Amino acid sequence: MTGLRTKLLLLTASVVVATALAVAFTGSRISTLQIERLSPPGTVPLPVGRLRDHVARNGLDGLAPLLDELAAATERRAVLVDDGGRLVAASPRSLSRFALTVAPDGSLTLRSDAEILVIKGPAAELGDGAHGRLARLYLFPPDGPRDGGPAASAVRSVNRGLLAAALGVALVALGITWALARRVLAPVDELTRASERLAAGDLASRVTVTSDDELGKLGGSFNAMATALERAEALRKEMVSDVAHELKTPLTNIRCQLEAIQDGLLRPDDATIRSLHDETMLLAGIVDDLQDLSLADAGRLTLHRAPTSLPDVVRQAADAHAAAARVKGVSLAVEIAPDLPQVDADPRRLAQVLRNLLSNALAATPRDGAIEVTVSRNGDAARLVVRDTGIGIAAEHLPRLFERFYRTDPSRTRGTGGAGLGLAVVKQLVDAHGGSVSAESVAGKGSAFTVTLPLAPNSAFTGSS
Repeated sequence: MTGLRTKLLLLTASVVVATALAVAFTGSRISTLQIERLSPPGTVPLPVGRLRDHVARNGLDGLAPLLDELAAATERRAVLVDDGGRLVAASPRSLSRFALTVAPDGSLTLRSDAEILVIKGPAAELGDGAHGRLARLYLFPPDGPRDGGPAASAVRSVNRGLLAAALGVALVALGITWALARRVLAPVDELTRASERLAAGDLASRVTVTSDDELGKLGGSFNAMATALERAEALRKEMVSDVAHELKTPLTNIRCQLEAIQDGLLRPDDATIRSLHDETMLLAGIVDDLQDLSLADAGRLTLHRAPTSLPDVVRQAADAHAAAARVKGVSLAVEIAPDLPQVDADPRRLAQVLRNLLSNALAATPRDGAIEVTVSRNGDAARLVVRDTGIGIAAEHLPRLFERFYRTDPSRTRGTGGAGLGLAVVKQLVDAHGGSVSAESVAGKGSAFTVTLPLAPNSAFTGSS
């Protein structure tokens, strides 16, 4: 009884039945009154012959029993008034307590402390030949025309027709409601079952969308949500696997070297310590990147934004990578447009973005290659481009390039990059600044990463290179 279909049917049934009964009752009353009003007075024959005979022979004495018989036969209340307007007899007897008033038009009014009764229309006159009219007989209108005449038959026919019509309308309305409820609520039932399967862990659960109305949009939203959940679960499993893999490699190297030192197989010289330090820094970098991403996901990534000189940040990052570029035989050039306004950024986080982009560029650029960093103004934003002549990126990898743990090299060799977190961190940091980052690349020819950052309000010029 708590189902939506049952509630809808009960509600509709209540409204339909109440409306049908109201229409039937109102129609019955109106038709009855109209038929009675259109029935001419005096057309209904009344059994007053015995009263007339009694009055003609005996006057107005002993009329009460005959009046009771007349009232019972006609199923009406009756009042007998003499020619002077005084009560002669009444049926039922309770009418004797009323005060009588006969109007000039012949209508009779009966008054008591609690009620006023009015009988309109002509009364039956009773009398004898010698004295003329002695009394008037008034009959109250019945509750309904039950005298068996044409008016009563018409009223009964109308009432039966109205009742049949009301029942027919109610049945048809309930049938239509049931059919519509099945059709309208079928998607809701399917959506409920799919939601239960989804809650039970079946992330492949979907519903069939067959309309463009609100239910269809709800079904489409459910499918989109289920798809997002399925993809998020797949990414979660992939991320757990990737995190385990990325953390396992440096931890395994550190453990093996430490065990070799303990067993006397490896000397703890400068080279060994430097190797352990490198693996530890690699491990720390992965943990730092994961922490940054988790803070960004939780909306708790803290930025200390202030008007910042982008050329100064770029030069410092380039100087920090200059030695590695020389060792690898890669030229590193910086070109900064003159009169560039300051940007609204966190200098430390902005330097982190530059370090990640330059590290990736160095890892992808072979000996005798080139890396160029350009800074310019683009409307109300500063535009930073890191371009290299490295191995490039195939077109199918570009849409997923900024996803965490995504690597263009499926073999996961260290020579082609890090843990697959650097670009994901870059995107999170740039997005947190209200900027944007994009990538362009041609396999075998190089890549270009473009970062746009909002300028600081009323910022000053930072000079030229």
